[in-house]
Amino acid sequence: MDIFISSKIEKKLLSIANYNNKFISSRIVGSLFLFTLILLLLLSFIENNVFAETYVSGIISKDTTWTLAGSPYIVTGDIYVNSSTSEPTLTIEPGVTVKFNGNYFLQIGHPYYKGRLNAQGTALNPIIFTSNKATPMSGDWRGVEFHNRPSVESVLDYVIVEYAGSNGGLFLSNSSPSINNSILRNNKYSGIYITGNSSPVVKNSTISNNGTSGVYSSGTGNVTISDSIISNNVT
Repeated sequence: MDIFISSKIEKKLLSIANYNNKFISSRIVGSLFLFTLILLLLLSFIENNVFAETYVSGIISKDTTWTLAGSPYIVTGDIYVNSSTSEPTLTIEPGVTVKFNGNYFLQIGHPYYKGRLNAQGTALNPIIFTSNKATPMSGDWRGVEFHNRPSVESVLDYVIVEYAGSNGGLFLSNSSPSINNSILRNNKYSGIYITGNSSPVVKNSTISNNGTSGVYSSGTGNVTISDSIISNNVT
């Protein structure tokens, strides 16, 4: 049987077909645009949050900030925060991780010069000082040292110090930083080693699983520890 379609109906069918083709094409273009946008945002996130690494070493003689955008900071040599003409402050933003790539330390101040550390993290975004090894062990790096108290003492709040060696995770000599809400763990010797005229205040912190004592003090200052847990240290 032959079927005849009038010219008006034929034009209407062609019009519908053309509309459908345009509609499908526009949806494909829209989907491709959305996919490309999501891919670009994902690549930007990976670049900013996974591959961001900042290599640091040497002397910090002026106020400096280590930002979350630059984290992790990879320490490739000893770092000294001090100056003969001023008291430089190293400020570390919440969430920053500092990884030591060998037997290096972060030294705040100097027996003859002054410097300061302002490391204030948060409960959700602590500041971490740790080893850069894939399988870290206690003693992988030297620790954080404080010397020669500045006019405004250093502050550590919501900080984690782990896998350090030398005398302790934190070494205090004639310096009295405040240490709050922090964790010192898995260090080769003491969690905190105190000498000289040092009077640190430790609050709401956990000092555990260190190779010798949790806190060792041989100085002349007064050490204040409150609302803290000191446990599972060797001595």
